Amino acid sequence: MRWCAIALGLMFGCRPAASPEGPSPGAAPARALCDGLTDAACEDRALMHAACLTEPTHAGCEALRDGGWLPPSPGELTAWLGCWQVDAPRAEARDGWVCIEPTAIAIRAESWDVWPHGGWRRDDAPDHAAWSAATDDGRRLWLTIAAGRPHLAVSRGLIAVGLQRGDVAARAAIATERDELPSIAEVCAAAAACVRGLPRPAPFGDEVPPLDPLVFANTLRECLAGWDGAAAELSGARAFGAVTAIPPACGTLDSSSWTARIVPPFAGVAR
Repeated sequence: MRWCAIALGLMFGCRPAASPEGPSPGAAPARALCDGLTDAACEDRALMHAACLTEPTHAGCEALRDGGWLPPSPGELTAWLGCWQVDAPRAEARDGWVCIEPTAIAIRAESWDVWPHGGWRRDDAPDHAAWSAATDDGRRLWLTIAAGRPHLAVSRGLIAVGLQRGDVAARAAIATERDELPSIAEVCAAAAACVRGLPRPAPFGDEVPPLDPLVFANTLRECLAGWDGAAAELSGARAFGAVTAIPPACGTLDSSSWTARIVPPFAGVAR
């Protein structure tokens, strides 16, 4: 299940707009781009302006930036990596945190999720600096810097959020939780191995086998859902006596409490 109840989000469209909770875009330049220029000079400046929105380090961009036709430089991406608290969180995103990483974003609200992506690239607009990235399942992320503050947005109708540094101790605790999460590959591999160890009857005749929920799993939460499904199926098989022992690939049985549970063969995840 996608992390829709959580807080990240965005309007439909190609580029995010500032939300009421996020930073306001920079003011529009006082002069038009081509004021006082000939047609040829205007065309040159317009071409350079368009190029600077995707290649902001080009030598010709500084004059446009100084003139107010480009947003202020946000500095290096490394300055914006790390864990940030959702600013003025909504009811459905209480205590939300986002960890911005070179090839993923990790999201913490009621539970953790991790979305891998293909890496950030500059994707400025005339009134704000930004980076964008494409997730492995086709969503697009925008990390926008306006008024010196970050704003993260995700395509497909989720809600865009402003971010703040938050309490130092809380940020350190969140970073520790993030570091202790199992990898997506580890959880999906464990879930797949457990599914293969389940006592399922062979399809009869033209019967179509059930769809493997892990086929399209790209995020930590989707892999965990695959694991939960396999563990629940195994628990049901135990209850009906179809299995007496836990297949090694599925982890171990914890009978220390009144309800026995299957413990996965990877690190626990706060839920």
